[in-house]
Amino acid sequence: MCNFTNLLENRIRDTASVLCLGLDPRIEEIDAFCSSLVYNTLYIGFQQTNPEYRSDATFTRLLLYCRHLLSKTLDFVCCVKPNLAFFIAHGSQGIKVTLRPLHFIIGPRSSLQGAKGSAGTNYSGCQVWGCELHHALLSEIHPRNFTG
Repeated sequence: MCNFTNLLENRIRDTASVLCLGLDPRIEEIDAFCSSLVYNTLYIGFQQTNPEYRSDATFTRLLLYCRHLLSKTLDFVCCVKPNLAFFIAHGSQGIKVTLRPLHFIIGPRSSLQGAKGSAGTNYSGCQVWGCELHHALLSEIHPRNFTG
């Protein structure tokens, strides 16, 4: 079993940062990003492995927005906190995106299975997606893992 506190401490040491990146995808920011050359370039690469997603689809727009933010900031943050309320505002496709950016980071070894801790555990009674997710967010996040 992983120890969340140790993973966080290691990540803080590795990045020399206590900064947590909040992913809060606001519609106006996404619209501005999706009209940029950066978005077009990311979409071309994304479409090569995901031809079923249109460039104007909510899922694609949100996913590439998050991927871009993560790729630019992961060397400087100790953890990432997706703000679920902002994703829910985009409907089912927004919820789907909350899992997808993590796939690009952590790869196939993560099960993303639910795990619920109880008071006194290293999860402090919080419901989390699983130890693998915490491990990925706190110790293995690196922009080089953004492929495909």
